[in-house]
Amino acid sequence: MTTIKKIYFYVLILTGSILLFLNSCEKGDIDDNGGNNEKGDVPVLSTTEITEITNTTATSGGIITDDKGFAVTSRGVCWSTNENPSIRDNKTVNGAGGGSFISSINDLKPGTRYYVRSYATNSKGTGYGMAMSFKTNYDPILTTKEITEINHTTATSGGNITDDGGVSIIARGVVWSKSENPSISDSKTDDGEGMGSFTSKIVDLDPSSTYYVRAYATNSVGTVYGNQFVFKTLELPWRESNEIQFTKITSSPQYTKLSSLSGKGHVMYKVNKVGEGGSSPLFLDEVKVQYTGWYKNNWEKSDSYIDDHGNAINNKVVFDTTSKNNIPRTFSVNGVIDGFSTALQHMKVGDIWEIWVPWELGYGSSGSGSIPGYTTLVFEIELMEIM
Repeated sequence: MTTIKKIYFYVLILTGSILLFLNSCEKGDIDDNGGNNEKGDVPVLSTTEITEITNTTATSGGIITDDKGFAVTSRGVCWSTNENPSIRDNKTVNGAGGGSFISSINDLKPGTRYYVRSYATNSKGTGYGMAMSFKTNYDPILTTKEITEINHTTATSGGNITDDGGVSIIARGVVWSKSENPSISDSKTDDGEGMGSFTSKIVDLDPSSTYYVRAYATNSVGTVYGNQFVFKTLELPWRESNEIQFTKITSSPQYTKLSSLSGKGHVMYKVNKVGEGGSSPLFLDEVKVQYTGWYKNNWEKSDSYIDDHGNAINNKVVFDTTSKNNIPRTFSVNGVIDGFSTALQHMKVGDIWEIWVPWELGYGSSGSGSIPGYTTLVFEIELMEIM
């Protein structure tokens, strides 16, 4: 056989082989392992709707309607960012057998389109359901507005939502706290729904206090936050601060109101110890008492604290006390300030009271010594004896 004839013979054989292969492919599906399903005996199934879509997860599944007489040994869903995913891509394994099954799709990328289809494998190969597509959600994009209109107890902020993450915004506003990174479990506003700019009024703040603020946006996936701002409320004027503090005590159920006979107001008192009973001293009586009088430079702060510069501040000012030498003092009931005198006239020997005195029943608008005018005073008094 000549060389030309040999070449012609081999070409004929190769061409015949290719035609035979193509003809065999037309008889059935090629499964993902390269097998030839000549009789179309792979399972028949459908893909269930994609639900519960989040930033990184979704749920699907399938229904196997015909196993073609060969037991299903593996089933689930497969997915990819390309159309018509196969079991060579990401997949779940959800048991064996026919019927319906549910598949959890995990480890997805936010804001990404995926294609999903169910699969079922028997001894003849792998069949697929119809491919479906979906897009994962992603976090809303928002910024926090700068803090403005800062007052003693209020301020203004807000936010701007430029992207809802593919899911409608159902709540928005700002959150604030005295600690960094406040959340919706802290104080917050509720400023409607949807995207766009909004303004928030921050209220019920403590004067001269540092706060942290962030905008927030909530959709069905969760809540995200904008950038954080920090600000400090203004200090209250001295008179206003002291009057507010006395009003707080007046509304407290721990204290009882006691009106002055002068008609200028009332004191608030709390009984810390009940004494021996008997009569109370009269306006002109002399008494022997132990006591401590104090006030605070800042009623919103604790007795001592560390300021913003790291300095230790002694906030509680004791202006008069008998505790230094533990020697009681003797004086006339009418010889002390109105609020002190009012309390004494209702105490019994052995009683120990805590009393709060407004500036009108204390040292008035002018003050006394180191005590500024308009100061709310606190006394802890023990009535030792009526002389």
